[in-house]
Amino acid sequence: MMVEIAFIDSIVDRLAHELVTTSGEPVSHDHVVDVVEAAAKPVANAPLQQFVPLLVENAARSQFRREGTRRATADALEAG
Repeated sequence: MMVEIAFIDSIVDRLAHELVTTSGEPVSHDHVVDVVEAAAKPVANAPLQQFVPLLVENAARSQFRREGTRRATADALEAG
């Protein structure tokens, strides 16, 4: 993949830290990686790379919403 790995890692870390499943469990790190990498594929060779990180994060968040994943509450984020 041509997309810069540093921003992928940053998105994965942020989403893995803040998302929980419908049962309140943290989303698996491997699943977050899979979703973010899948979101990055369509824009990997985009001529304008400046907005790729934002597009990837938005696409990944949309996928997680479709799966029923949600943001953890502030208390859960502090505990994690």
